[in-house]
Amino acid sequence: MSSLTPKDRASLCLFTFEDGRRCRTPRTGRHPHFCFYRAQKEARAQAAEKLGKDLAYFSLAITSPLAISAPPSRDSSPP
Repeated sequence: MSSLTPKDRASLCLFTFEDGRRCRTPRTGRHPHFCFYRAQKEARAQAAEKLGKDLAYFSLAITSPLAISAPPSRDSSPP
């Protein structure tokens, strides 16, 4: 049986493993729900997701290989 009081459990990470166990690491001061490790892991996942969305957005602008290597038109040269 756990010797943690309800007050002690309130300050622990809220991550739950697939088998129902809970993380027993204290929460970090920078994240309201997770310990340092889980907060860092979540931040990396969010950064990767944002990067993927940004790359998808810019890849829509490139519709053909010519769009990448096309020389500038004469109208766009400086005066």
